[in-house]
Amino acid sequence: MWLSNRRIFLAFGGAFLAGCALQPANQMQSVDQILSSITLETPRDRRSFYFRNALEDRLVSSDPGSRYGLSYQLSTAGSRSAIAPDGRSLRQQVEGMVTFMLRDLTNNAVVYTQSRRAFVGYSTNGSSATTQAAARDAERRLMQQLADEVIRDLMFYGAA
Repeated sequence: MWLSNRRIFLAFGGAFLAGCALQPANQMQSVDQILSSITLETPRDRRSFYFRNALEDRLVSSDPGSRYGLSYQLSTAGSRSAIAPDGRSLRQQVEGMVTFMLRDLTNNAVVYTQSRRAFVGYSTNGSSATTQAAARDAERRLMQQLADEVIRDLMFYGAA
């Protein structure tokens, strides 16, 4: 039988897949089109500066004539996660939350909103200078994680 020859079957299968061009069923904008048409709000403090920089690293561009605007609210809370027998804190945990809204700037309508959480930890058993450096690094890493979550959500929104 001619189907026993796998080469012929694979050739017909490949020709069939090439003919369908693998187009999505819906005609939504592509993920790149959405990510390249987002304007970010101006940072207000060090956390939002870290967050915006992490977003800009992943967005294609943020032109002033963009179609979408991304606004966000950041919040963080710290807690001790390791305590020495004498009561000193040896490790801190910082939890962050971002609530973001994607707005269509043509009519100012909210098209997508979501909240995401992440956490990081850092050691506090060194000098005060190393503890401050570790705290700032943890804050930067936390904003990076939250920005990654936002970009992932925006990619899923664009793919839906």
